[in-house]
Amino acid sequence: MSSASNRVDCTFETPPLPTTDTQEATAAFLDEAGGRYARACQDQHGALATQVGTNNVARDIDVLRASLGEQTINYLGFSYGTILGASYATLFPQRVRAMVLDADAPPTWFSDYLVEIDADGAAGAELALRRLDQLCRAAADCPLRTAGVVATFDRVVDRLDRNPVIVGDAAITGQSVISLVFPALYAEVSGWPFIVRVLAHADAGDTSDLPAIAPLGPTLTLPSGFAVICDDAATRRFGLDYLPAQTGNNEIYPRFGGVNFGLAVTTCSAWPRTRVTPIKNLETRNKVVLIGNDFDPATPMMWSRNMASALGEKAALIRYQGGGHTIYGSGSACIDGAVEAYFRDLTVPASGLTCPAQQLSFSPGLRAAAAAPTVAEILPRVAPKPTRLPRRH
Repeated sequence: MSSASNRVDCTFETPPLPTTDTQEATAAFLDEAGGRYARACQDQHGALATQVGTNNVARDIDVLRASLGEQTINYLGFSYGTILGASYATLFPQRVRAMVLDADAPPTWFSDYLVEIDADGAAGAELALRRLDQLCRAAADCPLRTAGVVATFDRVVDRLDRNPVIVGDAAITGQSVISLVFPALYAEVSGWPFIVRVLAHADAGDTSDLPAIAPLGPTLTLPSGFAVICDDAATRRFGLDYLPAQTGNNEIYPRFGGVNFGLAVTTCSAWPRTRVTPIKNLETRNKVVLIGNDFDPATPMMWSRNMASALGEKAALIRYQGGGHTIYGSGSACIDGAVEAYFRDLTVPASGLTCPAQQLSFSPGLRAAAAAPTVAEILPRVAPKPTRLPRRH
């Protein structure tokens, strides 16, 4: 069957929930869900389902480059965009003029790494929350300075799990806290103080900021991103294989275990095998600049270091000493200056460049969140310098 668009959103009926909590029953449920997802994608999208992987998107970028009559490209990629950029630079190294990869996913993306990727991400989110706790305890204007961010988080989650707040057909539970806090950790300057305010309100009994979560319905629609992950990853594991590791990870990191790629392990279990070109040492003309944050909740700093090692001597890594997921355009003059100088005139950042964290304000209204720059605002800052023609005499 053909798809009406290039999106591979797949809808399938969820299996009956297991009647016991044994690992065998859970594995059987997850295996059945993975099989139903794979069949649904094939039925609803045909061959397209296995053609939306990152390597093919990189090839699409090169078609766009050629259609514009350009010899090389300038590329700025964030998060998943770092994998896309690294893939393009691997496949078409001589067509890269300048490339910046901010908040790097692991170079093992194209291998059997889905179980470990979730464990790494859960550890990164835990580290970010604990860093917020440290900063709050040291700030005179933090409302949880005495109570502590982590202790308050745990207390609110426990209370809502024991006594959910019913909102229509949905409920505010401990999962509601996790669902709000995890994405808010992505934005250091605005999101971290927001987390503190929400937790303080919830601890005092005001749960109005927390989302109500509806129970799992008879059907589930998963967006295209899952098909992309399954096309890219080599992980094809059944429940009894990956559940022990995944369960162990969730027990070690109970606050955020499973929030990154936990479901992807299930959805890819019965996915057709695909062929990919892994990331390797680059042969680009110029350096590729990588940026990693010390307290990134989604793509830990070690992934940026691993990506730098995978890309070889062409990689130049910038370290940001703060948190949040991605940093360019978020208000760090050190980061923005290095990136823009590199794009404009290919000035490679100094080896080992480290940029300090931005200061947080926990007082409402003292510092507005820096709005993410638009493409129109970014382009003049990163446009390469025009070639100067020789003057006629």
